[in-house]
Amino acid sequence: MQPTNLSQPAADPSKRRLGRGLEALGLPDPNAWSVVTDQLAVSQAQIRSLAAELQHAHHIICNALNLMTLEQKLRWGERNATDGVDGEGITRAHEREAALNMALRQLETVLTSGDA
Repeated sequence: MQPTNLSQPAADPSKRRLGRGLEALGLPDPNAWSVVTDQLAVSQAQIRSLAAELQHAHHIICNALNLMTLEQKLRWGERNATDGVDGEGITRAHEREAALNMALRQLETVLTSGDA
């Protein structure tokens, strides 16, 4: 594949926007484009992997809660409070779910954004 000439933006709107950003940074080297896009692809893959891991962790915690007695849940909550990681509930399920949903919305926005 031929390197993209930064003075002639690529057809993809996100690549055009990134190309303009590279030019603004004074990066005239055509190879800079492929380095940045490779890094961006790795970053997106890492974000997807992290989001999937957070979803799995949330599911595992919910499974554990469903198996615990009320006494075990209360002891867990006390331990979380002692460790300074307590929240709205015993396991911060609402906070964790809200943070995960926000992260997934942000990821989706980044991955689907067009030329602004």
